Amino acid sequence: MLRALLQTRTQLAAGAGRLGTTRLMSSTADTQAAPAKSSSLRNFFLALVPIGVMGAVFEKKHLDSMAETEAREAAERAAGHEPPPRVTAAGGTTSHGVEIDPENPLNKLLPNTDCEYCLETRQKIYAMMKHMGRKDSKRAKPKAAAAAAAQAGGTEQAPMHAAAAAAAPREQAARRAPARNVAARAADVSRRSGFLGGLPGMGGAPPTADSPLGELFQRLLPGPAFFMPALLYPAITLAAALAAAHTTAAVQAVAALPVVQVLGPLSPLLQHLAASQLSATLLAVAGSLATVAVSFVVLPTLDWVLGRDLRAPSQADEAAVAEHGHDAGYRSVLWAYAPLQVAALAAACHVLCTSAVTPAAFIGATLSAGVGGGILFTAAHELVHGCSGLDRGLANLLLACVAYMHWGESHLAHHVKVATPEDPASARRGEPLYAFILRSVWGNLVDGYGAEAKRLRKRGIPLLSLRNRMVWWVACPAAIAATAFAVYGWKGLAFWAGQALVSVLMLETVNYIEHYGLQRQKGPDGRYEKCGPQHSWSTSHVFTDCVSFRLERHADHHTHGSRPFQLLRNLPDAPQLPFSYPMAMILALVPPLYMHVMHPLLDGLAASRQEAVAAAGSAEAAAA
Repeated sequence: MLRALLQTRTQLAAGAGRLGTTRLMSSTADTQAAPAKSSSLRNFFLALVPIGVMGAVFEKKHLDSMAETEAREAAERAAGHEPPPRVTAAGGTTSHGVEIDPENPLNKLLPNTDCEYCLETRQKIYAMMKHMGRKDSKRAKPKAAAAAAAQAGGTEQAPMHAAAAAAAPREQAARRAPARNVAARAADVSRRSGFLGGLPGMGGAPPTADSPLGELFQRLLPGPAFFMPALLYPAITLAAALAAAHTTAAVQAVAALPVVQVLGPLSPLLQHLAASQLSATLLAVAGSLATVAVSFVVLPTLDWVLGRDLRAPSQADEAAVAEHGHDAGYRSVLWAYAPLQVAALAAACHVLCTSAVTPAAFIGATLSAGVGGGILFTAAHELVHGCSGLDRGLANLLLACVAYMHWGESHLAHHVKVATPEDPASARRGEPLYAFILRSVWGNLVDGYGAEAKRLRKRGIPLLSLRNRMVWWVACPAAIAATAFAVYGWKGLAFWAGQALVSVLMLETVNYIEHYGLQRQKGPDGRYEKCGPQHSWSTSHVFTDCVSFRLERHADHHTHGSRPFQLLRNLPDAPQLPFSYPMAMILALVPPLYMHVMHPLLDGLAASRQEAVAAAGSAEAAAA
């Protein structure tokens, strides 16, 4: 493919390289300086090795495609048939059924080729360009019409002749026909190639996200791989600790790289930043907040760029769960996350406690570890609902790291009492976040230990018994705290306690937004109505879905508590948040602002419910 796409560009680059080298050698006064500059130039190009690796991958695709074409032609000749002419940029249909558009500007810009892979790739890119251009033109038409009307002073146009008025729709349809044909070809290319699926509004398969970039992201990470970005959070937690401890050394190392030294003033600037005490401290603090930045800056931004996740569970995933009770591919992501998170916390503690770290950077890294604990709780949440001993063991391991092991039991009580005044984990209308956290933490403690005490009484298990889970809930976190103190002293204990506290705050903030202001109604018999989709706030954004194991589809989780996370749906009857969960968490930190946004939504839900009740009453009266 590189030979086909970059032939002319390679020739120009070779000529420019010879010219640049000649100028460099001829303009150097000192003959010993030339080899040094030449060496720096070679090092610069050596830094581009990863790009070469990518090029090699594309080249392999090109060679495989050419080999496939030659094998197909050889088979035709062996059968006594003349092989059809090869497809070129001038047009035709590939062996995969992809029609090559001769009007594709990429075919005119790039060298001609008979490689089907290269031609299909150009066609995919052209389809994306056409789709994006059509969306821009749709946005521009109303603005252009409004501007024309304003320029005309609001005057009405003269009435059109009857015959012309009748012919206008036919002329417009004729003008739109070529555009529809191009759109259909682009959708066919995408559908056959499996690369972009059906682009939104192009006549192909239903869109899986409301953004083309979101669809591309989903295609690049199919199946269980879609949830693999969650595994990056332990690495980010460790990176924050390393940044807090070694930012100065890292900046100095970057400044010494040949690729940086050839970029002019960048290397001296980095060296100055590393030498300055103030700038080094600020860089260390900024780096220590890496997880915070990812969770509350990068994550909302990616949610906005990639859009909402419109997919429903696939039939294959449904069948796998129906046959085996779970899908090992998806569970393996959870199973991999647990040891990675524990190892990252231990490594971060070691780095912070054995290195010279400023107090501000230590606090920042501890805060980052705690924010990463928000993902810890989402993974533990899925494992708590698991059926295997491995699931329960890993859930207890994760919860022990944040001293919240009783939550596994109190969360099951939450499913029973959700959206009622008796549930400490359901926020009431008008309740600020900070008051809710105090009520929820204490209520979860009471529910968890109370449920275990009831179990002990029911089964006749003595209080001082290893079968008493309360013993383990206290002993395991205490053992971790004692180990941290014994190995690293007060710094180790402070890190462990601090990250556990922030992790719990992250959990309770999510609890706050999940059911804020939603209440189940009591019936005439004094019982609460059955929990349904209308009792949980839901949304579904592509990137938050993949790092939180689809926690945002919370209504389906409460309606069908046994559904695995990969099968959760964004139910249409569920109240929808106008933003993603990370954005809701940010707004919840300012209670008046959060209530200003949420209370009109609650009022609208209440009005809709009253209308539905009135309509049901009218229908019953009419039937009677």
